[in-house]
Amino acid sequence: MKKVTLDTNCLIRYKEKDDKHVARLIQLAKKGKISLRVTTRGRSDVEGDKNKQRKQKMLNELSKLPVLGTGGRYGVSYWDGGDFYVGEDYISVEEKVKRCLFPNLRGEPSKFVRKLIDVDHLMGHLWGKRDYFVTYDRNFLRKRDKLYTICGAVVCTPQECPKKIEEGGVQMAEKEVGRVSDFFARPVVAGIELTAPLKVGDKIHIKGHTTEMEMVVESMQINNVDVKEAKPGDAIGIKVPDRVRRGDQVYKVTE
Repeated sequence: MKKVTLDTNCLIRYKEKDDKHVARLIQLAKKGKISLRVTTRGRSDVEGDKNKQRKQKMLNELSKLPVLGTGGRYGVSYWDGGDFYVGEDYISVEEKVKRCLFPNLRGEPSKFVRKLIDVDHLMGHLWGKRDYFVTYDRNFLRKRDKLYTICGAVVCTPQECPKKIEEGGVQMAEKEVGRVSDFFARPVVAGIELTAPLKVGDKIHIKGHTTEMEMVVESMQINNVDVKEAKPGDAIGIKVPDRVRRGDQVYKVTE
C-alpha cells in the first residue's frame, strides 16, 4: 500500500472549493487503497486563521485523518500530538531541505516560522518513510526535482498522485548487491563492498536511515583503476550525487 502525505493546502482547497482531485485521494484512503496522513503541522497551519468558524471546520477536517509526527519545534509543537526529539541525522537532512526551499533564510527563526512549518511538513513525511508528498505549494513543486535528488522526496500535485500510484503498482525488483564501506567528499565517491555482481550501466538504489537515492552506475573503479564490472567480494568506488553513509544498503534495480 502506497503511503501519501497530504499538505494542509490540499485540505483547504478540498474544503473550500470541493477539489475533486483531493476528494479522489480521500476516497482511495477510505477504500483502503492508500495510506493517507497529514502531519502535526496541519494544526499549526490552521490555528493562525482569525476566522473562527473556518478554523473550526478545518480542524474538524484534519481530525478525520491519521496524524504523522515531525521533529519537535519550540513554540510550534504540541507535545501530546506525536512530535519527537531529533538527532544529528535529522538535523542534517533538515538543513538540506531548508536550503533548497528557502535559500535566503537569515536571522531569528521566529521571523519566518511559516517557512519552517513548511520544512517540518516534508521532514515528517521523510521520517515517516512515506511515498508521495502531495501539495499545491508552488515552491515545493518548482523545486521537486532538486528535493528528490537531495533527500529522495517524491513531490506531486493531487491530480498527479493517483497516476503515480498506478504506475507504482508495478514495482521494480531490487536485489541487495552490497553495502557502503566509505565515503569521500572530494570527489563525491562511495566505497562499496559487493556481495553480488555489478557492472557499469546498472541502476542502483542506495538507502539508509538518512539516505535515499537512485542512480545509474556511470563508472566504477577498483584500486583506482577503471573497470566495467565487479564481482562479489570486490571493493569498488563509484561517483554518487550526494552524501552516503557507512552501512547504507546498495540494491540493484531490475525490471
